[in-house]
Amino acid sequence: MLATKFNSTGTGVILESAQNIPMLSPREIWKDWLYWAKVHLLAGPPSTGKTTIAMAMAATVSTGGMWPDGSRSPKGRVVIWSSEDGIEDTVIPRLAAAGADLSNVEVLRMTQENWASRMFDPVRDLPLLEERIGQLGDVALVIVDSIAELMPGSPGNNNKVRKSLLPLVGLAERTGCAVLGLTHVVKASKKKHPLERIIGGVGLGAVVRVAMLVARDDGGSFGAVREWNVLVKAKANICREDGGFLYRTAGVQLSAPHGLIESSRIQWGTALRGSAMDILDRAESSEQGAAAGKFQQAGDFLMAELQAGPRPASDVEARAAMAGISKSTLRRAREQLGIDSQKQRGAGSASPYLWSLPPHSAVPGVAGARSMMDLGVSMPPVAPGHLPKDYWPMDGLMTNGMAGDAPGNRAFTGQPVPAFGLPVYPAPPSPIAGYSVISSSAHDAQPEQPEQPEQPEQPEQPEQPEQVGQVGQVGQVGQVGQVRPHPEFAGVSQPVMANEMGTGDRQVELHQPQAESGMVAAVLGYAFDEAKRELQRRPRAADDDPAHYLANVIDSVVRGYDDLTQPEKRQLWEALWTALLPYVLGNYQ
Repeated sequence: MLATKFNSTGTGVILESAQNIPMLSPREIWKDWLYWAKVHLLAGPPSTGKTTIAMAMAATVSTGGMWPDGSRSPKGRVVIWSSEDGIEDTVIPRLAAAGADLSNVEVLRMTQENWASRMFDPVRDLPLLEERIGQLGDVALVIVDSIAELMPGSPGNNNKVRKSLLPLVGLAERTGCAVLGLTHVVKASKKKHPLERIIGGVGLGAVVRVAMLVARDDGGSFGAVREWNVLVKAKANICREDGGFLYRTAGVQLSAPHGLIESSRIQWGTALRGSAMDILDRAESSEQGAAAGKFQQAGDFLMAELQAGPRPASDVEARAAMAGISKSTLRRAREQLGIDSQKQRGAGSASPYLWSLPPHSAVPGVAGARSMMDLGVSMPPVAPGHLPKDYWPMDGLMTNGMAGDAPGNRAFTGQPVPAFGLPVYPAPPSPIAGYSVISSSAHDAQPEQPEQPEQPEQPEQPEQPEQVGQVGQVGQVGQVGQVRPHPEFAGVSQPVMANEMGTGDRQVELHQPQAESGMVAAVLGYAFDEAKRELQRRPRAADDDPAHYLANVIDSVVRGYDDLTQPEKRQLWEALWTALLPYVLGNYQ
């Protein structure tokens, strides 16, 4: 029974015998991941699909749908407050793409005080939100994006972080709702303990019951490099802490009264065993990434070598050796790409074997490779160091973003197309001289290209390095190589152009690009680091045009930031191009 004896002022503490307190199990919404009346955290680097995962969870709860492990969720109402993403153009489309019951989802828009509307202040207005949740009566999940809005001051002060989140804990306990807060991770925190990666990690860890963490599979341990992401638990004290899931984002087109809307959804992969640290180590293993990078390089090399027509196998092998590709890696890439090997007819018993691309080579080969064909763009020959005016590979999305036999949607010839579609980025929608935009309806027409028989007349490609040396001396390279300025990137330093380099400038140092503000500024450092790794993993062949080589590398990086809008992707592409172009041109000479 409760102790009710107080002093003369009526003030004191209340004690209760433990034998009178019943034991209860935490009530689960998703076993080992999401619980009633508890605060949860979902953290990760920018553009790893955190918000998309949260919307997938909201959709599952709103419909009483299935979780990735096959269990069914109880059905309930979801309340969403987002301070980072647009409601109309991001949150609602992602909910719809995830299959949510929108009639069972409430979006927090404003606070009304004394009949006047103002922006919701999470520090002041949590009691008002709690009151409204109580009035609804059937709320199961509250999503807060970003939970950092509740943590004023330095996130490194663990005591302040803990105290600032206690009101959210009280809301969860009194309403019985599960609360999911989203946040970012500390930059350059790989190899640290999972909880230490999260901004405010120790302070947050004292408050939340389950802290989830996402990371990219940069090592290619679970597929192609950066094909998958991993979801693990950095901390869990009411359930098992081990285990995780693979996931990736898929492009989706939604029909709206005013036209099509591009959005994304989560495709869940297999369940993972092991501790969070073990899974993260596998995903971030440099050895795995190096091996995958060499395999990808071999696939890119074969596609480039055989694009013009059949070539003697001995010649291709010799050029591969010069590019640092081993015979075993070349053989594996050749098998996965389905390269044909036939003896040349009419040359007698000593006739050489000829390698050629399979009939449907418009669908390129190695997973993770992003050649110009992957982008769905038809490009004319361009002088080294130049890109055509207004050419932006990342502009737009293909008409149908779902799975199909479109460039970039198949990993290897002969392998099944994945259950989801990767977005393919054609040239800008407006016609540009010399370009043909490949939409989903145009893929079937590709075999009708009449100029292909004339392609073997292009043996002069090995002479391109001499042209580069000549073009590099012309001032025009400095003009064309310069990226069109955007006000968002006024702080990005302009590249040193080829005609400004002296004899001692051949090894150009990489300089970190800068952006003033916004989402692009938040992800620019991550993207720059990824581009540097990609340049190391995919060494440029001797006869590669440096501009096209760099464009391929940047495309493969930028397409991974699916949380960015198309203008933001263009700005990110532009900043990376500005920062990396002098390095590629300088080391080319």
